[in-house]
Amino acid sequence: MTESFSLTNQSRSLLAWQATDQGEYSAFSSTICSGDSRPLPLQGRLSLASDQIQVHLLRPTAHATYPSLSPDEQARAQRYKFAKDRTLYRAAHHFLRTTLSRYAGIAPAAWYYSHNQYGKPAVANAGQTQLQFNLSHTRGLFGCAISLNRDVGVDVESVRPLSDLVSISRSVYVGPELDDVLSHSGDAQRTRFYTYWTLKEAYIKARGMGLYLPLEQFHFSAASDGLWQLHCAPELNDSGKHWHCQNLILSQDDYLAYIVSSHTVSTP
Repeated sequence: MTESFSLTNQSRSLLAWQATDQGEYSAFSSTICSGDSRPLPLQGRLSLASDQIQVHLLRPTAHATYPSLSPDEQARAQRYKFAKDRTLYRAAHHFLRTTLSRYAGIAPAAWYYSHNQYGKPAVANAGQTQLQFNLSHTRGLFGCAISLNRDVGVDVESVRPLSDLVSISRSVYVGPELDDVLSHSGDAQRTRFYTYWTLKEAYIKARGMGLYLPLEQFHFSAASDGLWQLHCAPELNDSGKHWHCQNLILSQDDYLAYIVSSHTVSTP
């Protein structure tokens, strides 16, 4: 039986939420490989060591404003059909910009990005390209992960009713993942489903390829140290040993996973 790490049960003090003009905010830092974590100050400038990943979380308010977005981001927001989705996009990207500004003397509106061939953004400001980030948003929750010169991916998910959970599992999970999900029922099955879902999403985002990365070519298993082990098919030209993987159950309905490379990458 696979057991997932539960932040709610094992380290309640790690997440200290504070009211801000954007919503309820929390942040913590985790040491790569060991998984040792500590809360971060919720205000002021932050420093980031090369062996850390820092994760920022926001439960957004419905009445915030988003003055920092670029014209391109404003245009992207307008493409969403529904007002709630336009607001979600604006709020998430304003949160990203204000988070990045905690690491450098750059105003939120002054950040700009480059994109790889699959559309993954990266910091393009001169002298700041060592800051690697990834953003995820779901209903009522945003997650942003920051690292130094390390590929990083994050995914947050809020539970929603899934009448076809088993059929979805068969289409996205393989081997031990699928066996684990199908061996449970009820709330335990839902926990397994979202644990693997967030881990897989975080990995494809860290690789910067989105769904161009075949889901059936990699899977996760629980490691003895409470972290997660990634297993890659030869076709991926990757090794799970190159990644630090963690999932957290933030509440009964909110799940988080983050993944960061154990190797640094060169930046311009």
